[in-house]
Amino acid sequence: MIKNIQVRVSLKEEGQEGILMLKAAQFLGIPETDFTLKVLRKSIDARKQTIYFNYKLAVYSEEEAPESSTYSFDYKDV
Repeated sequence: MIKNIQVRVSLKEEGQEGILMLKAAQFLGIPETDFTLKVLRKSIDARKQTIYFNYKLAVYSEEEAPESSTYSFDYKDV
């Protein structure tokens, strides 16, 4: 089963290993070992003093995520 969710990660949490799995597990209420995920979109919310990363994730339970599940964030000059 595939479920699309959105999670929010602070700038401090961004550097932690496995933070997306932890946030997705907390959101869904299931153990981290019961699913795989794929990053569909990543955006930055810098409207306030605390900066957040917003992720849209595809969570795959009972099946594996596709092989092409790598996501690279393209930082553009502003």
